[in-house]
Amino acid sequence: MQYKLSRSKLFSLNMDNYKDKNKVLELLKENGEHLQFLESSLLKDREIVMAAVKQSGFTIRHAADSLKKDREIAMAAVNQVGSALEDVDDSLKKNREIVMAAVNQDGNALEYADDSLKKDKEIVDAAVKQNVDALKFADEAFRKVKEIGMPIYNYQIEVSGSGAFQIVEEISKVTYEYFYENDELLENHIFNEEEVPDEHSIGYWDSLCESAELSSTEGYYKLGECSISIDNIDSDDESYSFYLDEKELKDQGLKLTREKQLKFDELVAPGEVKYFFIGNEEHEGSWVYELKTKSPFEVKKLDITVCKVESTDTVTSFWYDLAENEDFDLSDGSSDYSRTLKVIKIDKSPHP
Repeated sequence: MQYKLSRSKLFSLNMDNYKDKNKVLELLKENGEHLQFLESSLLKDREIVMAAVKQSGFTIRHAADSLKKDREIAMAAVNQVGSALEDVDDSLKKNREIVMAAVNQDGNALEYADDSLKKDKEIVDAAVKQNVDALKFADEAFRKVKEIGMPIYNYQIEVSGSGAFQIVEEISKVTYEYFYENDELLENHIFNEEEVPDEHSIGYWDSLCESAELSSTEGYYKLGECSISIDNIDSDDESYSFYLDEKELKDQGLKLTREKQLKFDELVAPGEVKYFFIGNEEHEGSWVYELKTKSPFEVKKLDITVCKVESTDTVTSFWYDLAENEDFDLSDGSSDYSRTLKVIKIDKSPHP
């Protein structure tokens, strides 16, 4: 009888005894990390390793090399955690199905794919849809662009259900904020007596939708602002606010209905600026994301465009150019779901 001390349990192993193996399997199903404490001979046991990776994909790193080449074990590992792709055998990093499963679970798993699959548009699309940051691991061809302000990469996601929450969940790694303001509503004492989340959070939308008083109100209201935080660029951490044309918005018809939904024809929400390109070299700082959707309560697709800026100094001027040029549109015009609303003012001061 052999005894092994794990981080959480003292358990005995005797692989000549079937019941003891069952005990080991039981423990691995509870915590796959126990695999690292087993004898090397047990790390070659396919059933043992499979149980471990199904519970914790990362544990494939402790498996015998022969099992890191096992397609089914590798698939189980990346389905549990995509970045387990790092530890599978190199031959499987060229396997399209395994890589696709990995990036569907974690877009950043694209980093560990074979270079040939970093050129595969379907693989890259899947990775970026799961995590827009994965674009930095794609082949350089996906990130090249000649002109400032032109799209680097464009893709769509499916939006299910209703409302902006689903959009937030679908693009969980793209930080962007909605803030809808109407002076008349904000001054309403019934509304203000309610607990209202921070105005620069999606929770504000929730308060509007759930307020019984507001949901029974008929009429059109002004869409106030969409905000964008410039991370690692602006030392003062100022928030840039994009004020949309009031007449245009009135025409769009932001409306509170008795069904407790806010409806409007189209929304353009800038996303968080995370990286930038000088030439074709990537630097920490800023990519500019523009998220576009038409009728977000009903539409089934959301267009996302990643644009290029020249340097940190040009980020602000980039948006000013957008504001001054009424015809400026970051999309290539191919999507029926996107049409850029006019931005008429950019103000660095905090919105009152």
